Amino acid sequence: MVKLVAIAFAAFCLGFVSYVVEGNHQAFKSKQYEGRHQSLLNADANSVVLHVYSVDDPNAHPRAGDINFNTVSAAIDWITYNSSQRYLILIGPGIYREKITIPKFKDFIHLAGVTQNIFDTVIVYNANHGSVNGTGKSATFDVLSNYFIAEYITFQNDAPFANPGDINKQAVALKLSGDFARISNCFILSSQDTLFDDEGRHFFQNTYIEGNIDYIFGSGRSLYEKCNLISNSNATTSGSLTAQGRSSTTDFPSGYSFHNCYIGGTGKIILGRPWGNEAFVVFINCYMESVVDPIGWAHWNDVHGSSNSTAFFAEYQNYGPGSSTSKRVNWTTTITEEDAKAFSSLSFIDGQMWL
Repeated sequence: MVKLVAIAFAAFCLGFVSYVVEGNHQAFKSKQYEGRHQSLLNADANSVVLHVYSVDDPNAHPRAGDINFNTVSAAIDWITYNSSQRYLILIGPGIYREKITIPKFKDFIHLAGVTQNIFDTVIVYNANHGSVNGTGKSATFDVLSNYFIAEYITFQNDAPFANPGDINKQAVALKLSGDFARISNCFILSSQDTLFDDEGRHFFQNTYIEGNIDYIFGSGRSLYEKCNLISNSNATTSGSLTAQGRSSTTDFPSGYSFHNCYIGGTGKIILGRPWGNEAFVVFINCYMESVVDPIGWAHWNDVHGSSNSTAFFAEYQNYGPGSSTSKRVNWTTTITEEDAKAFSSLSFIDGQMWL
């Protein structure tokens, strides 16, 4: 039986904000904030610029008087805890083989590749679940702080490629566990568990994300706008694009919304399976290649998709050869036009307060 959910109930399930009408358009008004975060305004008005140059770049010419480093880790280590300033780290072209963590209380860090070409500036490491005794610990780049921004960077985990059924090969390229993160014009690459969208409100824009098994997973509350979601499964195996982790509707609002995205690549993938019993994933106005399995969705351990689910999985006005819902599992959710507008709005992540 297909579930039909009205916008008020959908908003309630996500722990959303109250519905209001402003003029002739509909909007969500935050129940927590009435204006842009003051701490963010203060940080952006009081910024510090750091420079990172690769030792292998023959064209690098650090200027006297600048704050210069040869590794991204060194720049982050230099930043003090509990600072109220924005730190803009300009990273020169090069391959930075580092395993990096931005700890809690180092907020307002902004990474940017100076060439504005995502392939020029690469942060890469090769840990996986087996080598470090934990999937989360495998992350090449792990963000625990708030108000993080990354632009024009490749985040890669080049640990041995994982195929479905492989043990302990989960290899995270980027992990986000802080609140209010923005990832724009980046490339995030691995195979299994590429992007650990763990906790907090996040905005991904014009970003390329590649993997094959649960390659976007976690319990974040995130909006993906105009992103390329690429399967690198081989021709004989199937994978899963998402594994969303909301376990209860009373949890901190959690869910993934994909809007105006492209889904392609190789092999076959389902759109998602529930890592948590109340997983929330919606695809709105996305182009889907035939790489998308006709069943669309599956239960956690049910590759055929026949199990009932309490997850909130929905599709709205998608297009392309993989978008037909005629053979989808029969337990997905039907959403209205009003729902789709709400879930694809920046208000889904309270973005009007921090973006």
